[in-house]
Amino acid sequence: MKIFTTGTIAPAPNALVTVAVSTHQATSAAPVPTLSGGGMANWEVVATVTFDALGLPHKRITIFRAMSTAPGNGPITITSSATVSNCQWIVSQ
Repeated sequence: MKIFTTGTIAPAPNALVTVAVSTHQATSAAPVPTLSGGGMANWEVVATVTFDALGLPHKRITIFRAMSTAPGNGPITITSSATVSNCQWIVSQ
């Protein structure tokens, strides 16, 4: 699977929203995913790291952030350029 969708979020104005995305791939760590939606115009990568190495890393965690003076609402779409076998996320405001 390459595209994952969260439930709808409704961020408060001027509130920092962070999203932690963890992906797993059987052969190697997936590339850094992209985020869109959630009422935000732009999601910025704060940090990313690969881990769970048994020869090659198989997992990646990426932290995103966004803030808006007048956010909308809606689901967040997580898109990976490679097929991943597992994707988990945590959204925090």
